[in-house]
Parts: sequence; C-alpha cells; structure tokens
Amino acid sequence: MNKSKFKDQQGVFALKQAESGTKGLRQLESLEGENKRLKSRVADLSLAKQILQGVLSKKL
Repeated sequence: MNKSKFKDQQGVFALKQAESGTKGLRQLESLEGENKRLKSRVADLSLAKQILQGVLSKKL
C-alpha cells in the first residue's frame, strides 16, 4: 500500500480550502452579476435624467 503524501489533518485542511475557494468563486460570480445589473440601472437613470433636464430647459 502506498503511503499518502499528506497526513489526515493536512488532507482535511486541503479539502476545506478547496471548498472555501469554490464558495468564494460562486460569491464572486454573484457579485459580478449584481454589479452588471446595477451599472445598467445607473445608465438607465442617467439617460432618464438627461431627458428630463432637456424637457425642463425647453419649458423655461
């Protein structure tokens, strides 16, 4: 039987680190999606603001 390169505790630690990395990646992807959504919202609101300012300047 081949001896493991790692002790049991080291193996458990490595698995926990890998799991943590996977969770971090999922969280990063989620935050990137939210960031994209918010940037789109800011662009929409900026356009609406410009349109309203144009309307107001014509009325004055």
